[in-house]
Amino acid sequence: MSRKEDSLQTRERLLTAAFNNFYEFGFQSPSLEKISRSASVSRGAAYWHFENKSQIFKEVIKEVLSKIQLEKEKIIQNDQWDFQEKTARLIHVPTKHLKNFKFLQQSMQTLETEAEFSEVYQEIQASKLRLYQFFETGLLTIGCEASQASELASLFYTYFEGMYVSGIPKEVKPTYKLSVINNNLEIIFSQLKKIL
Repeated sequence: MSRKEDSLQTRERLLTAAFNNFYEFGFQSPSLEKISRSASVSRGAAYWHFENKSQIFKEVIKEVLSKIQLEKEKIIQNDQWDFQEKTARLIHVPTKHLKNFKFLQQSMQTLETEAEFSEVYQEIQASKLRLYQFFETGLLTIGCEASQASELASLFYTYFEGMYVSGIPKEVKPTYKLSVINNNLEIIFSQLKKIL
């Protein structure tokens, strides 16, 4: 294995260990030293890759956000699905990446209150806004009035966000299936067809 490959593997192990530590303990508790021990990497190697705990936290956030955005973009760009199908699949994305979404949700308090993370916080907010705008634009395209499109886009966005909140009763979780989401959206879209 080359030095570059070894360095990349070390960096990935550190990011994975950081994700797990931040997921379990939040931002405040783990140190970069603890993360390096969890990754079975020397403290020096950890500091060679990351200046401090804040930098590795930002990198973990960006990596998680990138994975989620890639998944959403695949759905949005798929020409085989109509707007309704894309909406259902987008709403379903959090159930396929639940740990990543819960991690972002847990991290929001730190991101909102610590100025050093304002750039990453803004990236997350921009990603959320793009999703809302996708819903709104799609609804306008199928003929909804602006106010109606805005209201339904808010509903779809809230449906998406609700897919990964904590403390959901076990009786509700079985409804977090793509088929159920499709059925729910079919009710909404069939009503829309009647009034458009």
